[in-house]
Formats: sequence, structure tokens, C-alpha cells
Amino acid sequence: MVLDTDLLSSFAWVNRADILCAMFSKNMVVPEEVLVELQRIQHIFEKIQKCVSDGHMGTVEFITGSPEATEYFLLVDSGIYGSGEAACMAYLKHHPGTMGSNNLADVFNYCQQNTRRLITTCDILLEACRISFITRATANSIWEGMIRKRRRLPSSTFDGYLALKGIVL
Repeated sequence: MVLDTDLLSSFAWVNRADILCAMFSKNMVVPEEVLVELQRIQHIFEKIQKCVSDGHMGTVEFITGSPEATEYFLLVDSGIYGSGEAACMAYLKHHPGTMGSNNLADVFNYCQQNTRRLITTCDILLEACRISFITRATANSIWEGMIRKRRRLPSSTFDGYLALKGIVL
């Protein structure tokens, strides 16, 4: 799974990157361009860098002239995508995997066109509840923390999201 800035930030802002590490350890990569974006807020970067240092997440850097680098520059030059999103999409164009992003407006169609799965913060919290890694009350608390940190989520509460989707836990 390749992770975008907004998804990583959602968990880091509420000090719950541990959920990502526990559920997807050694199955996550973060493009260098995403790490550069994360450096804009040092404490967020440090939380994600700890996951990398602890071996839960890998990093990927594009080699000049590689298919990934070529695709990255095409996406960035289009003016539609930010550098982190473009890096994730360029990586996925040439490698199997899943995109971890909340930015549905930008990446949903790209994932569909390239037959790649898209997973969001909502999906991860839901799965964490389903496997009993966290409780529903904890998911609501995390969700509310994300909302306070101005993360864009489809409902004001996790319970509201479940109701919106017709999901019973």
C-alpha cells in the first residue's frame, strides 16, 4: 500500500499512527515526495519517520528517467495533482498495490483507470473496529480528533459515518 500525505496526516495528527503500523506493518511505502510534504509540520513528519525507522513503512525514491519518474512529472505538470498524490499515483501505475488516500476527488478516477484499490481513513478505522483492534468508542474519539484537526471526513462522527453507509458493527 502506498500512502499519501493526507491519510498519514490524519492518523499522525491524533497520535494514532500505531493503527497503521499494527494493521499494515511492512506492507506500506511512502514516496519521498510525501515525506517532503510532511516536513512542513515537523511533529507530524517525526511521527511518520518513527514508523519508517521502526521498519513498519518503507520509502521509495524515483530514479531519474525511470517509468515512475516520467509518470510523476506528467502528473505534476498537469497541474491537477500535488506532488505527494502524483508520487503515489506514479508508483501505483508501475507496481501492484493499493492507494491510501482521503483525496477522492483527485485519486479515485486514477485508481479506477489503473485498476488499483483505494483505501481511506474511514476504511481503516472501520476495519480496525471489525478486527477489534480498537473499539467503536475509540474510533469515535479518533474521528472527533481528526475533525478537530480539520481533516475532511464524510460525517461529523464515526457513528454518523456508519449510519450514512448503513454499516452495523
